Amino acid sequence: MTYSQMYPGDASFLDSIESYMKKLNISPYISPQERLTLTEQARASLYSYDAQCLPRVAEKILTSDMDSDTEARGLWIAFSNHIMDPIFIDITIQYLRTRHDPALNGMIGALLTKAVDQYLEKHMPKKEEKKDKSPKSTSAEDSAVPTFDEIKHIQAAIEELLGPTANSIQVRCGNLTHPEALFIAACVAMNSQKTIKEILDSNLPITADVFNNLADPDPIIRGALTLLKADIPSKPTANQNAFLESLKRWIYTMLEKIPGGTTVCYQYLVGVYESVSPDVSPYYIQIKDCGTMYTNLLTVAKQIVNK
Repeated sequence: MTYSQMYPGDASFLDSIESYMKKLNISPYISPQERLTLTEQARASLYSYDAQCLPRVAEKILTSDMDSDTEARGLWIAFSNHIMDPIFIDITIQYLRTRHDPALNGMIGALLTKAVDQYLEKHMPKKEEKKDKSPKSTSAEDSAVPTFDEIKHIQAAIEELLGPTANSIQVRCGNLTHPEALFIAACVAMNSQKTIKEILDSNLPITADVFNNLADPDPIIRGALTLLKADIPSKPTANQNAFLESLKRWIYTMLEKIPGGTTVCYQYLVGVYESVSPDVSPYYIQIKDCGTMYTNLLTVAKQIVNK
């Protein structure tokens, strides 16, 4: 999935409605009704352009380290703010419907899922570790469970964008609830090494077969081959072990059946490792351990891995 480099004009994605209107140099002497009309027009105009920026913005966010990339972090903050407005979500969904691009739907769905998780983590009431000895109020306001109505429009968008993928994941992995399957669908849509790490962290009963429907599995393959042993839990759970073992088999199978046989497989792996004689010891997946059932891969692995 590549939607080209960011354009200079994409910086407008950082604008709020308020900052965008300031750039329009609107007269301060207009009536409240005129200001309301202009505000609605500005919202529609800004969000329509933002929707067209989203393929590039989403790819930038998903492929960047936001701890070190200030541009990506700024875009993420802007995205998190925009999506709280149902009009932004409506315009975005209308735009995505015209694109008919499952990979793009997945990217946006993954970002929305990440934003919802972040929102819930921030706003979910914290359980008290210790009860205070003084009497506590038992009013409905204190005991009410939040409904999070303010993000329901985002959750509906996630369902539209990732629901079909989640349904197919549920069929393949029958022990998942629908919300869990939506989360895994969002992970798969990231289509990167982050996908593998997120699935491991989830500790859900998943196998690497969930990657079979990816139109372009190359980012996952490269991410898996360069996954460090240090990134694997020191004491994996049963679910994590099952996923990791299935990931090895899936990678071996994908490399074994590369069109073009051993020559193309060799070129591919040299490109992944960026060396004709790489030190693969830090990596979790050791291609030389594939076994004799993967004839082509084993032949290539013996040429590349000297140890």
